[in-house]
Amino acid sequence: GGYPEDAMHRTAALTTLLGLAASLAPLPSCLGGSCEGIPLAAVDYDDDASWLCLPDREDICSAERHIYEALPSGAVVERFEGPAEDPPIDCFYVYPTVDLRPRLGVQEDLTALDRPRKAAATQFAAFSAACRPFAPVYRQVSIGTYLYGERRSDPCFEVAYSDVLAAFERYLERDNDGRGFALVGHSQGGQHVSRLIHERIEG
Repeated sequence: GGYPEDAMHRTAALTTLLGLAASLAPLPSCLGGSCEGIPLAAVDYDDDASWLCLPDREDICSAERHIYEALPSGAVVERFEGPAEDPPIDCFYVYPTVDLRPRLGVQEDLTALDRPRKAAATQFAAFSAACRPFAPVYRQVSIGTYLYGERRSDPCFEVAYSDVLAAFERYLERDNDGRGFALVGHSQGGQHVSRLIHERIEG
């Protein structure tokens, strides 16, 4: 809580959650949970398994992409595109909310990666044609967390942000080597990226 983006994200989350509630069990039975006592920065970012995308590795960001390009003439050209061989900068990506549970909490099972991988494949994989890709797994807040007041939801956001910050610090320490970089995020990922810029780069 406390950042200008929060109100927008909470409103969007409420709209999505109300849509989900129509097809789920009665909402009151789904609510609950807590983030109190969950340790901060508990993910090991020295472990490559804690990353969806890393450069020079076979993962969703290294796969060749099938592209159809519409030319000004009206012709459509089919081509294949893969990672750049020597990109000039890096890209650090934080994926959006994929934990759609209508309850307060964070996603603690970081082996359940189908939805994070799909988000990264859709939103971020193409960036590898222009930059080295870095995309950490993190204990993001569930969508239901946005419905709670700051007193209860802030500990959850702190857990999620602590992971993003720890991953970024590990990237700077291990992989950056003075290279330029771009920060990329969407929805909840954009919220964490905005805070990262405010506290770690601008601050």
